[in-house]
Amino acid sequence: MAGVQRKRTNYSRLKKYELIEICNSLGLKSDGIKKELINRIENFTDNITAENDFNDVINSNNEISNEIHDENRETNYNNLRNEQDMEYEYSLRIDRVKRIMSSIKESKINELSISDLKYILDDNNIDYSEAIEKYDLINLIQINIEIDNTDKENDEKIENDITEDDSIMEESDNELSKEDLRNARLRYYS
Repeated sequence: MAGVQRKRTNYSRLKKYELIEICNSLGLKSDGIKKELINRIENFTDNITAENDFNDVINSNNEISNEIHDENRETNYNNLRNEQDMEYEYSLRIDRVKRIMSSIKESKINELSISDLKYILDDNNIDYSEAIEKYDLINLIQINIEIDNTDKENDEKIENDITEDDSIMEESDNELSKEDLRNARLRYYS
């Protein structure tokens, strides 16, 4: 790494013929006096040390860059997963409201649980804090939520949408959009 002191070899102890062999092995000029040979070898080793230090810095930067890239990839994955989780939870809420409303339309409101009754009241922003009994919750729903038992237009629209979706699925193997998937779930569970 940069800034690390390296132990220098004492080339002055070597004989001239040994310095010439070192210069030849390193591809350096091997003529001149002993002092020149030592300078060539030391300059060469200093350059290699500087190159190694530079490579160490580059490798360190690459490692940091890879770590940042991995963190970004993980963050993107987590964001996508959170988004999918939120969409799934939203579709579950929509499905639950649709199931509850279907029971209410079929006059099976008495069969609903208290939590379902409270859920539908919350969904419609109706305050039920004064309700003490299940009967009170049912009355709040009947008073505040408009229930149309003869909603034939909506049933026909759903049938048309299902027929339309079936023809789309036969024409193409493409993935469904989020909205199409949610609508398909709603139609399936209704």
